[in-house]
Amino acid sequence: MANMRTSRTTLRIAGALLGVVVLAGVASADEPAGPATEPAAKPKPKLLGITASLTGTYQRQVGDSRTSMLIGKVEYKRPRGPSFFAHLGWVQDAGADASAVSNLVLGGSMPISLPRGFGLAVRALVVVPVGTAGGDDADVGALRASLAGTDWNGPIFAPNHLTGSGGARLSFGRGPLYAFFDTGLYYASRVRGEGIDPVGPSVTFSASQLVAGIAPTSALFLYAGAVQTRYFGHPEFLGKNPAALDDHYAVLGLEATIDVGGRALRPGLLVGRAVDAPKVGREFRIVELSLAFGF
Repeated sequence: MANMRTSRTTLRIAGALLGVVVLAGVASADEPAGPATEPAAKPKPKLLGITASLTGTYQRQVGDSRTSMLIGKVEYKRPRGPSFFAHLGWVQDAGADASAVSNLVLGGSMPISLPRGFGLAVRALVVVPVGTAGGDDADVGALRASLAGTDWNGPIFAPNHLTGSGGARLSFGRGPLYAFFDTGLYYASRVRGEGIDPVGPSVTFSASQLVAGIAPTSALFLYAGAVQTRYFGHPEFLGKNPAALDDHYAVLGLEATIDVGGRALRPGLLVGRAVDAPKVGREFRIVELSLAFGF
């Protein structure tokens, strides 16, 4: 079974990187033909409005706490309508010497028209507890690995809880500058694994991030930001330490855009660390690589 230290950190951060996936899918118009003395420009391929991405995260704390995660994401976005997404992942933990498949995330978002330069999208999602580390008969190593993944990637790795969430993202861009604030409220209810799950029957928390950056070229975006998770109602797994009710992280990252046959390939790098107790004392750090491709 997960040790006490691991259980105290369970579900500390959720959805922190739900806002990191790059949206794509606005159909491209064909380029006009050139002058009669030159060959016609080759038309750009039409986009279907689908973005597929893969994100790999390496998470480390003091002691033998090294966790690796992969999350695959698929999103379908209409040009001027709602978008729909699904996430599924895998986690491996060195301390537990075990791995597990994640829960399934299903959701959608809707853009709302704002004055020029601003953007707003509201979203709703559900995390279906189908992870392989769930239930009373789950392997204790797999359960520990899955719970370790919740420190950064949240309820997608909480195998015994059904989670619902609503949130919004407000963004602003002008010239090379861009910023956004993303926040969501989560409610997780345990539906299986009562005999061995250390989290508790229910947890309510919020996850927010504030990011600002600059695009020195059209193909490169550099950013920095802060991430916060706040718990409500003093859940038992946090203990009596009031500092554990809030987690704060600092992040730095970059994203690039590479044209591959008329389609955008978007690699990204993010590094982050805890900046307050109790995780700062455990030297909590993450490194994340992502790759998104629109078609």
